[in-house]
Amino acid sequence: MACDPIKPHGRKINMSFKLPTLAVILLAALEIAPLSSARIFLAGRNYPSGGTPLAAVVQDFNNDGIADIASANGTVSVFLGNSDGSFGSANTFVVGPFATEIASADLNGDGNADLVVTDDRHTANVVLGHGDGTFGRSSKIQLDGQPLGIAIADLNGDGILDLAIALFGPARPPLGGQVAVLLGVGDGTFAAPVFYDLTPYQAVRLVAVDLNHDGKLDLAIALQHFGGFAVLLGNGNGTFQPAVTTVLGDCNDIAASDFNGDGNVDLVLTNIATVQVALGNGNGTFQPAIGYDTNEAAQTVAIADLNRDGVSDLVVGGNYTAVLLGNGDGTFGSAARYGVGQRFARIGDFNHDRNADVVASGDFSAIGVAFGTGDGTLRAPKPYPGGYWGFDSADFDGDGHADVVDGAPLSFIRGLGDGTFAAGVPITGPDARFLIATDFNGDGKPDLLVTPLLRNDVGIYTLLGNGDGTFQAAQFTGISFSDAEMNPVVADFNNDGQMDVAVTGVLSDRLAILLGKGDGTFETAIYYDTGRIPESPVAADFNGDGNPDLAVCNAFDGTVGIYLGQGDGTFAPPLSIGTNGAVYSAAGDVNQDGKVDLLIGGNFSTTLYLGNGDGTFQPPQSIYPNYGPVKVADVDRDGRLDVTVSVGDAGGLVVLPGRGDGTFGSAVVYPIGGVSSSYFALSDLNGDAKPEAIVSDNAFSFLVLLNTSHRR
Repeated sequence: MACDPIKPHGRKINMSFKLPTLAVILLAALEIAPLSSARIFLAGRNYPSGGTPLAAVVQDFNNDGIADIASANGTVSVFLGNSDGSFGSANTFVVGPFATEIASADLNGDGNADLVVTDDRHTANVVLGHGDGTFGRSSKIQLDGQPLGIAIADLNGDGILDLAIALFGPARPPLGGQVAVLLGVGDGTFAAPVFYDLTPYQAVRLVAVDLNHDGKLDLAIALQHFGGFAVLLGNGNGTFQPAVTTVLGDCNDIAASDFNGDGNVDLVLTNIATVQVALGNGNGTFQPAIGYDTNEAAQTVAIADLNRDGVSDLVVGGNYTAVLLGNGDGTFGSAARYGVGQRFARIGDFNHDRNADVVASGDFSAIGVAFGTGDGTLRAPKPYPGGYWGFDSADFDGDGHADVVDGAPLSFIRGLGDGTFAAGVPITGPDARFLIATDFNGDGKPDLLVTPLLRNDVGIYTLLGNGDGTFQAAQFTGISFSDAEMNPVVADFNNDGQMDVAVTGVLSDRLAILLGKGDGTFETAIYYDTGRIPESPVAADFNGDGNPDLAVCNAFDGTVGIYLGQGDGTFAPPLSIGTNGAVYSAAGDVNQDGKVDLLIGGNFSTTLYLGNGDGTFQPPQSIYPNYGPVKVADVDRDGRLDVTVSVGDAGGLVVLPGRGDGTFGSAVVYPIGGVSSSYFALSDLNGDAKPEAIVSDNAFSFLVLLNTSHRR
């Protein structure tokens, strides 16, 4: 959602923005020249933002009158602003993974700014603020589609803020987009959502504003799938009339203002390499849109008076940042482009000089605050390196040194045997959301299993290794899931000596078992039902019968399903373990009793479940007050299993040294400045028989922590 100072019913409209894969927030300090005419942004000081932030919002979270920033990426990082435009260190807390949008307003009437964070688990998370920059725990609202845009406004005139959320395709057919309207109760909770169908179009962003002068808030929605925009006129009681659609082609963002001073609300939308301005007629209809060329992909649009002439201007985020100064009659000047790759651009006054500043992203690397000069020009942020998706480590080239394969872009990175690496070499194949190295064809050379990053590839890819760091052509195996977001694990489930694959369909609520044929291909998948949002499967022998079993985290339900293997590739109906939140899992015998134990991360805690040896577990024990990807390994080589947890900028990489009895010594925290540290692997990179930590920073780079422990 993007808005200018239109304030329905006197309420403040927050500013929020979509981010790509990023790792830092930065403030400017070095001017650079734009591609055309005036200067625009300035570069400089870095602020770690928590791994892979996907969205952010500008708001005053601690009631000091100074704009703050919250960025969302599963964790939410809140940066409290100083009056000079700088920010303090992040206060980070956990909501849900893979946030898609964030918005802020006072949802419970206590005078403090709260948050609504949506994620790609089809969930909206409501987080109430304390008024000092900290927040309480989140409450979840399940939605029937992928939430991509949020509008917060009083839609039924009862003085309580409500939610309207743009949904890209429901979780199950039909496939069209929707708008979900959730009426507020006044205490931060909401009534059940009411859905408004936009088939055949997909909803991506929306604004709530009075388009027809009847004193009732309406909704304007940016549409994709050959879309444009849709208008839902409000009835004033929280319900809306059927959508009226204007076709413009795919639109990415929408904002509203009065661009020509006639008292009617106008709309601006981003559309491919243009912005489209549709002047309002004052009755909910619009004049034909006028397009303005931005010369590059236009993703987001924000509105502010950049040159203080009383006229609304446009800031467009795309491959470049573009500024279009308004003429006051509904037309705009030519776009001034600047040579810093951008994905979004939003507005706030961060240094209290009453000039509009711009928050903008770099190409998969950084977000920055560019201070406005008050004359329509800005100063530009310098992008910094950031991170990538899945990866794994093995000796792919047979030289005795551990290498790394990076998932996005898919590439081979040769290890030099001392903990350093050569430059990456591209691998022909799909970019990976998750990647596992194993030997599928029994030739002793590590192969690759890839679950694709793109959502239209519903299946897995295998790439057989040649043993020299190169790979054969990718082989695709389709899976009957509704979406390509999948979490895999490999094991020999039917005891035939060939590696098999188990993969959860995160948005399909199913588990697929693919038995390997020994040549990198698989038998037809066998399917099992799971709980809602199945993630992070782990394979281990939980009941001591010699057959691999599976534990699957059902993230939305807060349960773990234990699937006991029969030894022939099939599984018994799952046993369910109730948890306080389950997103990540690992397994190992941490108390050395010969029974496999289970580690679960979720809801502000990493929790240990000691195994009974029959597929059941003892009551949970919280072993660390935060969570993230978790692994079990003997890191310090003392013969006892340790637990390693990656909690990103909430702490870095955490090692809990095992005592061998199911308890752990004091946590050893390895801060990783400016690195989100979400995905990580443990592998011996320098041949000293001790595992190093390879940590992703989620922006096309990784960090190596060499192991300096000594055997006790």
